[in-house]
Amino acid sequence: MARLAVKLGGKQHGEPHRIAWHKVKDIGIDIEFDIDVRETSIFAWQDWLRDHVIERIPGA
Repeated sequence: MARLAVKLGGKQHGEPHRIAWHKVKDIGIDIEFDIDVRETSIFAWQDWLRDHVIERIPGA
């Protein structure tokens, strides 16, 4: 998936997505952030895949 994401314009394999410390709301078992994931590029390759491949599949 990492290679496919790179080919589709995603981040390089192994490159982390960085979030500023001032956006951390709570640290426990889960970490909560004060950001909207839709405003980041985390899922950009999934959005591209949905828009260019999945929507062309009949019945998808």
